[in-house]
Formats: sequence, C-alpha cells, structure tokens
Amino acid sequence: MADDVDIRFGGESINQVLADEGYEFSVNGITGDRLLGSSLEVAGQPGRDGDRLIDKNLPSRTITVTYTLQVDKEASHEALEKHAEAEQILAGLLHRPGLAELEMSHRDGYFRAEFEGASKSSDYAHMHQGTLTFFCPQPFLYGSSLTTTIAGGLVAVDSNYYVEPVIIWTTNQSVGAAWIEVDGERLTIDTGISSGQQIRIDSQRMETRIGGVLNVENIGLPGEPYPVIRDGSSITRSPGGSIEFRYQARHI
Repeated sequence: MADDVDIRFGGESINQVLADEGYEFSVNGITGDRLLGSSLEVAGQPGRDGDRLIDKNLPSRTITVTYTLQVDKEASHEALEKHAEAEQILAGLLHRPGLAELEMSHRDGYFRAEFEGASKSSDYAHMHQGTLTFFCPQPFLYGSSLTTTIAGGLVAVDSNYYVEPVIIWTTNQSVGAAWIEVDGERLTIDTGISSGQQIRIDSQRMETRIGGVLNVENIGLPGEPYPVIRDGSSITRSPGGSIEFRYQARHI
C-alpha cells in the first residue's frame, strides 16, 4: 500500500489535518475494503438429500488501516509533547456520532462506517505505528447518485447488488388501478390514475406519491414489497408511460 493514500472520515482528511499541524500521517496498509459478495444461508434437512436454502446473508464489513504517525525526527521531551498533541487531534477526527463517510483515495466511492477503535504496534516519543478499525454494518461501497431508464423491459444499474430506487413514472392513460412488477414482484396502487399523472415510488422510504400527494391507504396488499432492482432486472407496468429510476450506485 502506497503511503500517499488519503483517508477521509466524516468529510475531513486525516492526512491533511495532521499535515497542517506539522505532523505526518502515512498509510502502511488497508484490509477489508475489497468486494465481499453475499453468502447463502442454508439449513440441513435430516433424512433428505441436500439442504434447504433459507436466504442470502449480507455480511457486515470491518476495515482496518495500519499507519505511521511521525511528529519529529528524533525522540526528545519536545517530541513527546508534540506526540501527545498529535494523538489528541487524531482522536478528535475519529470520534464522531453514528455512521460517517469513510473515503480512501485508492477507492472510487465511500463506505458508511463507525470508528471502532485504535491500537498501537510500536510507540516512541517522536512517532508511533498503529491500526485504526472501522465497522460498516452495511458492506456497500457507495458511489454517485444516478438516473437510468428501461430498454426492452430491462434496467441497467451500476451495482453488483440490489439497490432501492426512486421510481418516477408518468402514466400514458387513465386506469382504475396501476401496478409495477419488478422481477416478478408486483406493487399495486389500488386507486384511480389519470393519464399524464406522475407516480413517485420511493423504495428506501417506502412511500408513494401520486401527483405529489402522499398515498398511504391504497398501496398494494400487506406483504407486497417495494421494488428493488439490480442490473438486468425486468420491469413491466400498467399503464405504460415514461419511467426513470433514480438510485445510488453501490457495490459489495
């Protein structure tokens, strides 16, 4: 790992803030930042051949950064004081409430992480080497907010996993009820829809607006899912009309 990797946490560059104070923070290595993939959860079935698939597990992610913090060229009483000050600055940069964006200049995107803790592997008056640990309950490497449409009934998404889109759908005819089906899963809007009316389905917030008005009572049936999409998902809907998908790129 090159020592020119820049670590940003909560919007602030650890490297730059310490450099501005006259100290040198350099990265020695990073682990846990590579793509993970999902794993299958299965249960054994005594007396039968094979196992029963329960679901896919999406694991959490732990990222560790090994680093060197240099405050002076050689050990001295003055270096010891500088060292204590540098450690206070580093602690202030790391301790943030809740999840914060963790960016690393060698990765195109960011993780949502909470600082878990620090440890030292060597400690001298003028410098130390240590490890920073960040915990990501969701393992995604997040990217830009993007917009896409469908072609031939399929949607193209910059992700290797499912994303929760905001769907903007302008209908081309009046119907007594509308529905959209993604990969065979249907969401029904059981209310009258006029031609040219805009339906806005926000899958992350699990809300639907019709003509800008929040629609609560007439959305599907209990247990019907809000649409999630991945690259190549198939889309059908009634009625037709223009449709676009707004989402945040993410990879595992």
